[in-house]
Amino acid sequence: MAFNNVYRFEVMEDRVELYHERRGPEDAVFLFPLIVVEEHRLKSLSPHLCVRDLYSGELIMKDDGFDLTWTVNGPRKQEHIHYCYR
Repeated sequence: MAFNNVYRFEVMEDRVELYHERRGPEDAVFLFPLIVVEEHRLKSLSPHLCVRDLYSGELIMKDDGFDLTWTVNGPRKQEHIHYCYR
């Protein structure tokens, strides 16, 4: 299944805000803030509600990039998606 996603990470003083630019950068959807929970590991502060599904994420920094793991829970979705950005 081919698909394309564009995410924007905005680094703030105490968090990283994650946006999905599926409608372009001018109309990006705010997903959630990622906060530091331990060294090199950030987790979503609260899940993002999309219709009836809750999306949460965890970002782990690596020497050569980062991993982003999504968890989606809802009445019809129980998904765990792991992306490696290198």
